[in-house]
Amino acid sequence: MIEHEKQYVTFIQAKGVGKNDKIEGASPRSYLGYLTSVSEILDFNISPQTVKTDDDVNNILSKLKNHNTIKRADKTIRNYGSALKKYAEMVQELRL
Repeated sequence: MIEHEKQYVTFIQAKGVGKNDKIEGASPRSYLGYLTSVSEILDFNISPQTVKTDDDVNNILSKLKNHNTIKRADKTIRNYGSALKKYAEMVQELRL
């Protein structure tokens, strides 16, 4: 589950995510999909309590890299990281 999902999409669009998309809204949907994947893989909620700092993001990425499911490509892990960093940025800027 992702708390503040709609707020997240609005936030990342305001930060320029998706402004160059050929298909409108593709990048914001991708970012949301990355967060959903992280939540499902690690079986935890994405919320202001779990993703609020760079340390939180790094700890989550470390868990993903060491998770005993299918190995994910480095690019996929980087995409997860980008989405998580934007979530943490939203939490900090909006003081959630």
